[in-house]
Amino acid sequence: MRFRKDLQFYRKDENSKQGYRYEGEYFLAPVDPGCLQGIKILLTVASFVQAGLVFLMGRLDFPSLRTLFTIIPYLGLIYASGRCLWAAVHLFTWKNRMTIRQKQVSWKALQDHSMISAIAGVLIFLAVIGFLLWGNGSVAEEWRLLLLCTIQPALAWLIHVALK
Repeated sequence: MRFRKDLQFYRKDENSKQGYRYEGEYFLAPVDPGCLQGIKILLTVASFVQAGLVFLMGRLDFPSLRTLFTIIPYLGLIYASGRCLWAAVHLFTWKNRMTIRQKQVSWKALQDHSMISAIAGVLIFLAVIGFLLWGNGSVAEEWRLLLLCTIQPALAWLIHVALK
């Protein structure tokens, strides 16, 4: 059976329609409350674009993605960008202030996984450069992947920096 970790912050309340009232700490996002909704939308769109770039990397048939030292960082990138999407969708579960649990699930998770995604994107870039130098790849075949491998980590890094 699964238990929530933050149940000690909820007290029984007969007057509430949920039956419980949160009495723990709240986290306020370090942005102006008037533009908070726009920032949430911008971060979510950036996460979807980043995931689209990762999908495009895998969908286009690059010879370097058939080698083990390139596919392992790519699998890490798929995981991290999927977790970024999940956290970005969870940004819309709160309005102005977050409980500590909501902060961990949305704000902090998006920040952490965007950093992991940026690192994995840089590792793929280095692996493709290694494939071009020591493998039998050509720049004419791999230039689109190199372009995607420079845009994706930059976008993931911007998401990470925006959440600081």
